[in-house]
Amino acid sequence: MVVETVRQYTVENLTDNGIKYFFIRDCETLKMVLLPTKYLKHKTVMNCSPNTVKRSAFAICYYFEYLAEMKLKISQIYDMSYSKQSEHFVEFMHWVKMGRHRNENGGKNPKNGTCNVSVK
Repeated sequence: MVVETVRQYTVENLTDNGIKYFFIRDCETLKMVLLPTKYLKHKTVMNCSPNTVKRSAFAICYYFEYLAEMKLKISQIYDMSYSKQSEHFVEFMHWVKMGRHRNENGGKNPKNGTCNVSVK
């Protein structure tokens, strides 16, 4: 049985003059999440491959989902000590490794490469 979970964030894209831009949208407010979207635009303007930018967009989206699930704000992560931040990111990697970043439950767990890309 596949159970669909409701996500708070989604990766979307639009094409302008043949250039594909990726952005992250908050599904509750329908607003663009500004800082990650600026980062993704920067990667696009710097001629990163669209696949690279897309991969980064999904990794950021997964991280924002993790923060929402943990009921944390990004500013709280900034205020953590280095050791607490390291612990936090290891827990995020475990979260991805368990497949919690996907919309459905069940199926195969992701490979280590997927987890590593999510933390970059």
